Amino acid sequence: MSTRTTSIAIGLALAAVLCVCMLALAALGSLFFLGFFAAMRPVSLTAVPPFPPPMTATPLPTQTSDDMNVEMDAIEQQVKDIRGWQSTQSVPRNFYDNEQLRDYNIKSFEEDYSPEEARDDVLSLAAFALIDPSFDLYNFYIDLYSEDILGFYDPDVAELFIITERGAMGAVERSTFAHEYLHALQDQTHGFDALGWNDDAYDEDAQRFGALQALMEGEATLLESLWQEQYFTQADWDDYYANAYADPDSAYFRAPEWLQKDFYFPYDQGYQFAKRLYDRGGWEAVNAAYEHLPISTEMILHPDKYDDYEQPAAVPAPPILDALGPDWRVVDTNSQGEWYTTLILEQYILDGAAAEAAAGWGGDRYAVAYNDSTGETAAAWHLVWDTTSDAEEFVDAFQEYGDARFGVSASIGEGSLCWSNGGADSCLFFSPQSTLWILAPDAETVEQIRSVTDF
Repeated sequence: MSTRTTSIAIGLALAAVLCVCMLALAALGSLFFLGFFAAMRPVSLTAVPPFPPPMTATPLPTQTSDDMNVEMDAIEQQVKDIRGWQSTQSVPRNFYDNEQLRDYNIKSFEEDYSPEEARDDVLSLAAFALIDPSFDLYNFYIDLYSEDILGFYDPDVAELFIITERGAMGAVERSTFAHEYLHALQDQTHGFDALGWNDDAYDEDAQRFGALQALMEGEATLLESLWQEQYFTQADWDDYYANAYADPDSAYFRAPEWLQKDFYFPYDQGYQFAKRLYDRGGWEAVNAAYEHLPISTEMILHPDKYDDYEQPAAVPAPPILDALGPDWRVVDTNSQGEWYTTLILEQYILDGAAAEAAAGWGGDRYAVAYNDSTGETAAAWHLVWDTTSDAEEFVDAFQEYGDARFGVSASIGEGSLCWSNGGADSCLFFSPQSTLWILAPDAETVEQIRSVTDF
């Protein structure tokens, strides 16, 4: 089972001008891959709508499943017309209520993700100070996917699932269906597995996986916004704004702030990436991106680096177990990428400074190990930088990060910054274009890990 993916999409457009959706099981420096696309109510507005939202909405008349299928037939054709694609096969639709949705999610979790795997993910995230070690990630995700989901496409069975709690296809449901049907067309056109949308591909290269998801969700969000512009009426916007947003008591708001932000990455930055392609060359330019895939979150954040096809440096995973005893095991190893480097720094320094310090990212690999007998964690994170000044900027930012995280000022050595707070020891080692951060139970173990990295 992979960790740290951007996987289940919970998406819904937020406005006609800019559609931003949420992603669940997003690129958490370590999460798992369930692999279906789901749509959930958004939680904030990121663009000015063409009409002012009303305070209340007119209740919708109840529809039968036959009535809803007629509407969905029309939306499918509208989506195909906008995208310029034809379907190769019909996509079965399943109508679920919330209880059926929860049962489906629990079954999917039982098949694809265990509480033990969730615990390992928490250990990895906690090593980077992204989550409290006691956070119940497993049940959080079950709750998250069972509260405000509006629909999803499951590529494993090539079927759409529609949540019918309102008993009618209102503006939110119709907009969501347009987005999710586009995912079905993507699957028919490109083949998700052929693109690398699977667990093995994530394990091999999380950066490529995250960039692929941003492209797919960005395209679907772009399509959804164009569909809204063409087919929404004033009454649709009234219904949309009255019903689109998540309950403030929902599971989403129990997530750490960085995770709430990360949920939006494939929809926000992915949308910006896809919109740039579309503005430059229409759907042909978007199609071309599937022949020349973005391969890192850096490319999504900086599309000019996609234009130049600036590939990440190949960084070997730190051989952390070579320095540890037999009771240790690796719970996670992968790449953080520029996006997660930013999120990690943002836990203790200003957002703008974090993004600037991460912008010179050239490649990375990390490994997190855990000792089940002692409850101790060790981690090593090796990064390379585009330039010497980029490395220096990161070192300066990380010194501020470390001082704040560990509550003590760094001990400055030749090519190193170290912190010791009685509960753990940590050092950042640096050279002109490379950095190595190590977290361990004590200073001796830090040095042991460094000695096996050839840094």
